[in-house]
Amino acid sequence: MVGLEKHHIGVVKTLKSMLKPKTIQLTKRANINDTLWNNCITLSGANLGYAHCEYLDAMCEHGWVGLVYGNYEAVFPLPIKKLWGLFNYVVQPKFCQQLGVFGNLKECSEEDFLSAIPWYFFRVRLHLNSYNQAPLISGITYKTNFILELQYPIKINKDGQKNIRLVSHFNYAVNAIDAEPVIELYKQRWGALNPQIRELDYHRLLNATKRLGYVNDFSMKEIGFIVISAHPSTTNKDETNLHELIGAGLFLVTTQGPCRFAHFILGAPNPSHLESNGIMHGIINAALNHFQRKIDVFDFEGSSIPSVAEFYKKFNPIDKPFRILKKGL
Repeated sequence: MVGLEKHHIGVVKTLKSMLKPKTIQLTKRANINDTLWNNCITLSGANLGYAHCEYLDAMCEHGWVGLVYGNYEAVFPLPIKKLWGLFNYVVQPKFCQQLGVFGNLKECSEEDFLSAIPWYFFRVRLHLNSYNQAPLISGITYKTNFILELQYPIKINKDGQKNIRLVSHFNYAVNAIDAEPVIELYKQRWGALNPQIRELDYHRLLNATKRLGYVNDFSMKEIGFIVISAHPSTTNKDETNLHELIGAGLFLVTTQGPCRFAHFILGAPNPSHLESNGIMHGIINAALNHFQRKIDVFDFEGSSIPSVAEFYKKFNPIDKPFRILKKGL
């Protein structure tokens, strides 16, 4: 009889737990279940690499916390920064274009998550992804973001095709070099035009490549980086002079789930190489060829800068704007 009573009590507790209404809970990083969090991101329609635990760990300067609905049916990362070492606020990390809400939103909404951001975060500056939008949110502005859906043929315009032909004699290698020289090229070519990116931010990105590693077999790794680099051909056209770098691009990829993404994190030509003009057309083209049938969405990560936007438009992308949320001081 005692055994039956204990069993009955256990069943009642289980039923009460099942009937307990689901809520959005603020969860400290130490208490987040990485597997459940990453599964939520992977299985969502917005499997953005930026939102995976490992990338957030690498890129968030003072850590991050998460809003979690139910048993990780939906999640919302909150990257933290400290003012004067005392006050926490929410800010978008560098090299992390879009965050916001991810997962199953049948029982909750983006607005629910935004309302659940604690009041004591006196400032919120977040880029919300364009895949789970609330219809009306105050304090929102939109920014251009070009993507390609790779299940459809890529239609590069005539000017883009011409530029690609001009650099077609170079060899394009996949993961033949690591991220450090790519980041250095970017700093040399574009660093002065992006003073808001600090040396610490570049260091964090390099650290992220070391944490996540590089993707060579798309079936073996859920998230990682790919480097596409351009090099001169040697006398043997099947060989590549890896010691001479003409330009390179760094891409963050998610390779599992119903929608797989590739993000163009950064790239640049070698400013000291005489033949580097137009090489980024060749690198993007080589990346798109490599991602065909392996990736569903190629994300150019922008751009609102007219000259950069014109470069991306040569590949006939779709403009899928992301949103910037500004709340508080």
